[in-house]
Amino acid sequence: MAFAKINPPSAPKHAPPPPPSSSGREPFKIKMQREIDENAKQRSDDEVRDMALAQESHRAFLESRPFAGFAEASLYAGRASVSNGRSDYQVDPGVHISGYIRASWRYKIRELQPWFGLRAAPFGGYGTQNGRTVRYAHTWMGPALGLGQFLNENDRENTATPRSLVLLSIGLAGVTKLSNPDESETSPPRDFQSCSWCRDASGAWLEVRYTQISLGVVGLGGLIGVQTGFGKVFSYGGLTVSGFY
Repeated sequence: MAFAKINPPSAPKHAPPPPPSSSGREPFKIKMQREIDENAKQRSDDEVRDMALAQESHRAFLESRPFAGFAEASLYAGRASVSNGRSDYQVDPGVHISGYIRASWRYKIRELQPWFGLRAAPFGGYGTQNGRTVRYAHTWMGPALGLGQFLNENDRENTATPRSLVLLSIGLAGVTKLSNPDESETSPPRDFQSCSWCRDASGAWLEVRYTQISLGVVGLGGLIGVQTGFGKVFSYGGLTVSGFY
């Protein structure tokens, strides 16, 4: 009796993924990825818009300020050249205070123009005069006249370009003296005579400063200067911090 040969069943083949149904529903993974991509694009568009608004706001802030003047504190270090019986003068680090305004707001801000101001410049340390070594403390105070110009004013479209100021200033200032001489000395040397806030010999001075302005109002920079006095000349340099209006 003959038997028919029976072949074993073949392995099932994987069916391809079903196409989206006619109802418009998408497979879950595809739908989630599409939503993630759309959210990322929306965030990117929002960031670009926010950056543009911030730049426009910053530009409007800069343009609205008159930059009519500034107040400044400068931390300096210096040295002294002396004569008339003086020697070995040491200059302590200190702080100068000054303030300036533009001569006229009708000038365009980019133009070279006059500035007026006030300045208080203390100098202190130890020195020897007529054989005596004593601490001295002088402060020159008086008006200032300057000539200055804002830079980078022709590139106002680029808000990343900071505004900066170069200012040359000069002045004559009366000096006041605060010192504590030896009371047993009937006539101490001139620099060491106690003269609480009284006027002494005037001195001339000159300063050059460069200030870079950021955040629209804050200036950081440096200066170098020379201050003359009776029998002494101070040369100094320092870092400046200023606030603009």
